[in-house]
Amino acid sequence: LPIAETLTGGETIPLVQSGETVKSNLNNLKAFIFAFLPLQYMGKFSQTSSNNPTVDIAYNSIGDIVWTRNSEGNYSGTLSNAFASNTFIASTTQQIPIVDRTVFMYISDSDTVTVLVRKISDGTFVDLGQSDAIVINISVFN
Repeated sequence: LPIAETLTGGETIPLVQSGETVKSNLNNLKAFIFAFLPLQYMGKFSQTSSNNPTVDIAYNSIGDIVWTRNSEGNYSGTLSNAFASNTFIASTTQQIPIVDRTVFMYISDSDTVTVLVRKISDGTFVDLGQSDAIVINISVFN
């Protein structure tokens, strides 16, 4: 590329080389950068009565996770092959001491994330409840 004092906007600037092919536009650069960022799912997780939980989603680049209440205090989020064995999930164990609750989240298999809610005082499973909503954050690294 010749040295120019002022760019006109029509220049092609080689940014990333892949094999013998030079990637030379911003869409290729974005794809390259985003390939190294985790997919994320963040939102407010809540549940009432014996209904399936709902998530008020703040950000989602993973896909549409379907949430189900399996039993009291036991919930699963399902999305086909979203949590493959070569991925990692980042989650936070949360305690809600005012209402005697602790929350655990983990990968069950390549399709499922499990959320468990227990009483802090005796360890029994208990439903979360609308007023006890928690923030969930799932990050999947490929």
